[in-house]
Amino acid sequence: MKGGFEVRLSRLFCFGLILIGALFVLAGIDVGFTNIVFDSVREAGSEGLKFLFVTFTFIIGSMIILSQLYFLILPPLMMRVTPEFVSFGTGFLYHQQKFPAHMLLSADLFIEESEVEVMGKRRKTVQGVEICFERDESIPSSLTTSAGITYSDWTLRLHKPYINRSPSKIVSAVREITGK
Repeated sequence: MKGGFEVRLSRLFCFGLILIGALFVLAGIDVGFTNIVFDSVREAGSEGLKFLFVTFTFIIGSMIILSQLYFLILPPLMMRVTPEFVSFGTGFLYHQQKFPAHMLLSADLFIEESEVEVMGKRRKTVQGVEICFERDESIPSSLTTSAGITYSDWTLRLHKPYINRSPSKIVSAVREITGK
């Protein structure tokens, strides 16, 4: 891994969002035309409301499907680690924010405990990857990030459902490349 290591958005996650968008479109088609699930009972003045619902569901569902089809074909880069820098996605379309790799302190799995206690024990699960940076004013302490990424208090987290690689592989690759 001399050149670097990349983590991209999971295609499985994109496919799930496409299915959600398809549900929106199907709900609009059903209310507007087929009336298979929703009864065709009409009340006075409901035509305008029906038109708004059909338009809204079709537009929102189509936008979700189109954006996620793009991400399904070309998954966006969530994080890249090289010996020189660590970059991660910010904003709506995963625009890369670069930090110098020498400012990286540690890379670990982040684990959360379940809220439910069974026989006096709480279940612990791996939720993703946590990368901590030095508390230095030359880099921002928090940023608005893309889906599946959080960056706050100089700590970057990649959440497991969104990433296309195993969290343990990501941690070992980051440690190998940066030596931390």
